[in-house]
Amino acid sequence: MMVYVGDTRAKALLARIKSEGFGQMHTRGTLCRPRTERWAYDNGAFADWRRGRPFEAEAWLRDLDRIQVRGWRPDWCVLPDIVAGGTKSLDLSIAWAQRISRPDWYLAAQNGMTPSMIPDIPGVIGWFVAGDLAWKLATGAMWVRAAHVRGVRCHIARVGVPRRVVWARSIGADSIDSSFPLWCAARFDEFVSATKTGLLFAPPPGEAGKRGAR
Repeated sequence: MMVYVGDTRAKALLARIKSEGFGQMHTRGTLCRPRTERWAYDNGAFADWRRGRPFEAEAWLRDLDRIQVRGWRPDWCVLPDIVAGGTKSLDLSIAWAQRISRPDWYLAAQNGMTPSMIPDIPGVIGWFVAGDLAWKLATGAMWVRAAHVRGVRCHIARVGVPRRVVWARSIGADSIDSSFPLWCAARFDEFVSATKTGLLFAPPPGEAGKRGAR
């Protein structure tokens, strides 16, 4: 399972990230230049949603232009989406995929969507399981299974704490992202341990009642 951690420029953290074979998740507005061999690019819709503002499409397009002009090669880029937006999010993602051709799109799965709703879309190589935390935990395994049947990869977004890292591994996720290990050395150690443990867990007890997004 590939791991992407949050964006950081701290030299000591970058050294640890690289030594563990992790990548970084860059988000719109934070992409100065890739500092790890493996990296992915999120569109920033979640940050806009948290601030109560519309998706900043022009800023996102500028980032895509910059990636292309500089020859940077992300593992994948997330199509624009609407947090917990169901079919509206799907329609938005499809519209942008038709407008901009890339060979590395991931399409965000949001509350109210099912795998059967997603058509085969040129350039889409994976699904990005977002939505709120309860929905993500309840449906994550289904999305992973369906993605693999369709021949695409499945990423679990904002996995967060180590017990959810173990859960993501147990359902066969291809990749995850988390900012948890960037807080301190002890958290980094705990996170690394979770990525390597052989134990398989169901979603942690009580987690299904918690709320959170992306």
